[in-house]
Amino acid sequence: MTTSQMAAMAARPGASPFLIHADGRVTTYDRFWDAATQMARQLLQRGVQPGDRLLVQVENSAALLTLFAASALIRCAVCPLDPTLPPVRVAGVKASLAPRLTIDAATLAALAEPVSDTAGPLPGPDDEAEWLMIFSSGTTDEPKAIVHTQGALTASARSFA
Repeated sequence: MTTSQMAAMAARPGASPFLIHADGRVTTYDRFWDAATQMARQLLQRGVQPGDRLLVQVENSAALLTLFAASALIRCAVCPLDPTLPPVRVAGVKASLAPRLTIDAATLAALAEPVSDTAGPLPGPDDEAEWLMIFSSGTTDEPKAIVHTQGALTASARSFA
């Protein structure tokens, strides 16, 4: 599902479930969309702009999923890394990626806080913009970034459906 499709779901009346947490809590599309919009504004307030890259080293969570949607809303790319990677490997990725912002668990928690400035439109999703960067394992050479657009990932998923 693309960010544009999520926006359409969030705009529907009613409380359609988007995410069911392990403890049984339910996050609806509209609440998820609100959280993603707030997080996108937090990123903009921290200087992140369309075309920028984010290096993310956190455990899987609902907040990480929100970050992916927020990044799509401001057209920046996310590069998730295993939080247990050795510092030398992280340094190599960082040098190659040149991220605008490095996000750890504390930063992600801060990004989830509400913002006071909600004026102005967000750039909005672009299915052809860089959105996800995964680094290869580097077993035969230095790890390389594999860049995915949201549109390409959606098309790939549809081909397997």
